[in-house]
Amino acid sequence: MSKGLVRELEALGVPSPRIALVPNGVDRSVFAPRPQVQARRDLAQAVEGKLVLYVGALKVTKGVRELFEAFASLAGARPDLRLTLVGGGELRAEGERLATRHPGRVYLPGPLPAREVAAWMAAADVVTLPSWNEGTPNVLIEAMASGRPVVATHVGGIPDLVRHPGLGCLVPPHDSGALRSALERVLYGAGETSAGASLDPQEIASFAPGDWRDSARQLLSVLKAAALS
Repeated sequence: MSKGLVRELEALGVPSPRIALVPNGVDRSVFAPRPQVQARRDLAQAVEGKLVLYVGALKVTKGVRELFEAFASLAGARPDLRLTLVGGGELRAEGERLATRHPGRVYLPGPLPAREVAAWMAAADVVTLPSWNEGTPNVLIEAMASGRPVVATHVGGIPDLVRHPGLGCLVPPHDSGALRSALERVLYGAGETSAGASLDPQEIASFAPGDWRDSARQLLSVLKAAALS
């Protein structure tokens, strides 16, 4: 559920008092700010350089092809830039070809359990989600809880999450050029101050929603109220 879906329900004639928006939660025992250098050492990754992380299905509608194009466009000018894609799907073979063209700079570990995803988030400089459409994506909540800025598309409930400039950048979907520019801006401050520079990891984490227990309590309250109405 997102504020956009709430507006759609209202447009369909559902009275506002009958709509409850319960935010997704996050497991803060797993996703929390951690020292980046140690996370990279634990993952056998280079301590230096910039790391972009994508977590999700490797599919066209997730904007993964635009991410490939944005990375390939940046790679020549930014030799310290690396990309990790956690997940599997129809575009994995294209990702492997990208890795072949940029040896040692593109890593595809496949789907991973939550604690390993959290380790990659701690190692990353930015988490990206260039989807064509979304609700309120858990991966961005997890990134924020991990203290990492995000670069994502201005779709669905994403603008509800990225509500402070220091949390990252939003770009239009289907636009690899805008994605490249936003990644470069957040990572290197290209053209202006880095979008993520004004907030430290603990501050970014403070903007993430509460844990799943908070979300469950809110949902239970809504269900009880609905049962009594």
